[in-house]
Amino acid sequence: MRLTIFLRLFIGFVIIAIMQLAVSLYVTIQLRPLEKVPANIKNYDYKIITYNKKLMDILINQVRYEKKFIITQDKTLYDHFFENKTEFNYYLSELPSMVNATQSKDLLIEIERAYNQYLLLFNEEINYLKVAKDYPEKEYQQKKEDILNIIIEKLRELTSLTEQSSYERIEQLVKQWLIHAR
Repeated sequence: MRLTIFLRLFIGFVIIAIMQLAVSLYVTIQLRPLEKVPANIKNYDYKIITYNKKLMDILINQVRYEKKFIITQDKTLYDHFFENKTEFNYYLSELPSMVNATQSKDLLIEIERAYNQYLLLFNEEINYLKVAKDYPEKEYQQKKEDILNIIIEKLRELTSLTEQSSYERIEQLVKQWLIHAR
């Protein structure tokens, strides 16, 4: 039986389509493990960095309201301070579920401890203001400033660790890709 030109062309196209499908399937199977790293970076590292930026912004706003409240003793400023406190605690409580490294978790514990010290100092200062008693205002300001600097430093350190971790995973991804490409 002789094959017509149409049938030969059709068989040739089917063979090419099957080969393309096989290559696409092979590439998809080989690259599947490599897509986990970018997904993790997007789902965790990016969120950690975003949350860190939010924490810094909240902290700066909170300090602004705290200083204004101490000067004016306006209740609305205290309410804004309290709202920022709630928001800061929310973002800080979300971070431990996102970080994996022990060093990052330790940083979060240090941040929380320092933040609680800051709040304690602020509450002590409020108590002095309520009873209209003289207190070492400059000393309190300096202590709070030192604590805030520690918190900001630790937040930057956490961001740096997260970025480093992302970079290392991307390098590992490239190495895996090069191994699979051979």
